Order: sequence, then C-alpha cells, then structure tokens
Amino acid sequence: MALIIIYAIFIIAFFGNLLVETGLIPPEVTLATEFSTYLLFCFSFFQNAISGRSRLSFHLVSLYAGFAVVALASAILNHRLDISLIIGLRPILRFYILYLALINLPLSERQSKKINILLFAIFILQLPVSFTRFLALGISENTIGTYGNHGGGLTPIIPIVAIGYLAGFYIFWKKKLIYPIIGLGFIAFGILGEKRVLFFLFPVAFMAIYYIGYIKGKKVSPAKFIGAAVLVLTITISVQILMMMNIRTLNPDQKTGGGRIDYGYVLDYAKKYETSEYYGRKGSGGGRASTTLIAMNTVLNNGVGHLFFGFGPGTVVSSIIKTNARIDKRLLPYTNSYGKTGLTYILVEYGLFGALLLGPVYLIFMVKSYQWFKTETDPYWKSLALGNVIFAGLYVFLFFTYNRMPVNDDTMLPVYFYAMAMMYSRLNKQGRSMQKIGEK
Repeated sequence: MALIIIYAIFIIAFFGNLLVETGLIPPEVTLATEFSTYLLFCFSFFQNAISGRSRLSFHLVSLYAGFAVVALASAILNHRLDISLIIGLRPILRFYILYLALINLPLSERQSKKINILLFAIFILQLPVSFTRFLALGISENTIGTYGNHGGGLTPIIPIVAIGYLAGFYIFWKKKLIYPIIGLGFIAFGILGEKRVLFFLFPVAFMAIYYIGYIKGKKVSPAKFIGAAVLVLTITISVQILMMMNIRTLNPDQKTGGGRIDYGYVLDYAKKYETSEYYGRKGSGGGRASTTLIAMNTVLNNGVGHLFFGFGPGTVVSSIIKTNARIDKRLLPYTNSYGKTGLTYILVEYGLFGALLLGPVYLIFMVKSYQWFKTETDPYWKSLALGNVIFAGLYVFLFFTYNRMPVNDDTMLPVYFYAMAMMYSRLNKQGRSMQKIGEK
C-alpha cells in the first residue's frame, strides 16, 4: 500500500503537468500528489499505531510549527485571515508532511531500493524526452523533460542532482562505464535547456564531487590522485567551452553553435544580467541581485510589522486554487520582477521571522547529509549519501540565491524531501546500531 502511494506521488509529479499541458487531464488532477501525500501521512501513523510503536519522529517540527505561527500572525496583521492563509502555507507544508510520513514509515531496505529504482528510471527518461524536444525546438529553455514546468526552473536542478548520485555509484559502488556515460547525457540535458547558471554550477558540482567523494570519502591524498583532479578540470573547461559556443547569450557573437569563446564576456554578462532592471518594467528587477534588493527594500520601507511578518500569506504565491484576492500595489516592483528566490518569496510574504525559521531547514539538511556521508559504511548507501550532499547543497544555493523551487515546486520538491527522509532514517538506524553495540 505504502509503495503504491509513493510511486503515485512521483509519477504524478513528473508526468501530471505534461498531461495537463496536452489537455488529457484538467489541472485539478495534479492535486492528487498532495492527496497522496496526506494519505501516506495517515497510513504511516496508523501503521505505527497498530504495530504498537510508541515513539514517533517529528524532526524539524519546531521550525515548521514556529513558521505556521508566524504565518498566522502575518495573516492577522495583514487582514488576510481567509483562504489566503491556506494558499500561502500549502506549498510550504505539503512536502514536509511527506517527509514526516516517510521518516515514520518502517520501509525495508528492499522497499527503499525499489523506490530508488523508480526514481532512477524517471530521471533517465528525461534524457530521450529532452532530446526529442531539442529536435523540434533547438537549444531552448523549453527543451525540457517529461514535466510541464516551462521556463527552465528545473533544468539546472535535474542534471546536478543526477550527476551527484551517478558519481556516488561510480566511486563507491561499481566503476561501471555506464555511470559517466549517463552523466554526459545529463550535462547535454543542461546545455540543451539553455540554462546559463550551469556555466558556474557545473564546475562547483564537479569539484565538490571530487573533493567530498575522493578526498574525504576515499581518503585519497590529492597529490596521489592528481590524475582525477586533471580529469575534473578538463571536463569542467570542456563543458564551459561547449556552453559558450552553443548558448547564444554566453558568446559575443550571439550565435547558437560556433560562437566565440570569451570568459570575460560571460563574466561581464552575468554581472550586468544579475543587477539589471527588467525589460520594459521600470523599477522592477531583471536579475537575482536586483530583485533581492527590491524585496529587502519592500519590507524595510513599509514599517516594522511588514519587516518582521511580511505582507501576508498568499500575496505573491501562485496557486491552482482560484481567488479574488486583492493585489497590494506596494508589492508591484517585486511581483513584476524576474529572479525571485525562495528567500525573497518568504521574506515578502512572511517577513524576517518567516525567513529565519524556514531558511535553516535547508542548512540542517545539508549538514545532516554530510554527517550521513561521513558515517555510512555500506557501499550502496554511501553512494546515495554523496548524492544527497550534492542535492542538499544545491537546494541551499537555490533557496538563498537562485529560484523558488525549494519552496514552491510540484516535481523535484517531493524527491528532495524523500532523499532527506532516506538520509534521516539511515542516520537513525546507525544510531540504534551503535546503541546496541554499546549495550553489549
């Protein structure tokens, strides 16, 4: 029963919006992901009740409960104590509930591995789908996988996450050639999806994998493993050159294919892009830096109440639930901006208190993922632990500086919370094993 529900959550997450896009199902059907999450939560706690397990885990509940209190206070202060509160809290709490369900669900290793195989298959399927779209659209932000999230918000996430886990399996499980080959496929996935940020993210990810996987994980001296370092550097430069040649905004010729290689141009473009004003929208941000500054000024310049509690739940979040909520004109410079991050979204809706409560969640997951990596001894789970470190580190970057996917996303967010639940469960299992050894 539990496996079927978990399968349904991931299948709907990756294919639901595509079916909506093609007109096969109405948009409301995608809410089945959330209903499945709540059903799994009830099933998990019911199963624990009938099995007589007395101690349940509510990891991070103090942060999320505190956030809910801040959201309620924000709704009261901003006169939005209506459906707006549900609309605002829904994207933030729904997959944390999935996390609670999973860490309290007594999944066996065999069941967990079945789920991992499903996710592996779903990730692999993104490659041929993306290539098929490339044949029709060329290099474009709309050259994506099976999900229906256009605009490329997921394009920088999927390749980095996939490469992290593939590298883990290559380093700690089996040195099969298939893993780097598939990894090259995901590098191509990112380039075909025209995500400029990968020009900077790929090198960081490659170096993190090399350092954490080989230096820390394998305990290999950098001097003795100089060949791997040279290989990583070669791959990094090669990928960047490919991106400069084939993504028109990364070369001075503005060409797709055959553009000039100019690192200075890329750095200058990135600086101007991130601090720009949005085209045709005076006073709005066109990049992450300018939009973050607008968000900060918005809460700073409108009184202490808005600074600490924001402008209220549901003021900037989009929802499948239709409302006639009013638009606060003070928020227009921010809502009309491009480059909103998870941090700015939380800051504007829930203020400084909300950001201080939700931001640490991603940092805690990153620290605990690295803790799992350091203590895991089983090669299979060690492979996944390396992937988790990359996954968690990426989401820290995304939340604080890049986009809203760590907060408001239907596709990768359930995978993220599943991965973090897997980490938490393995750490707990290790703790219990150590306790038994101590008792002997």
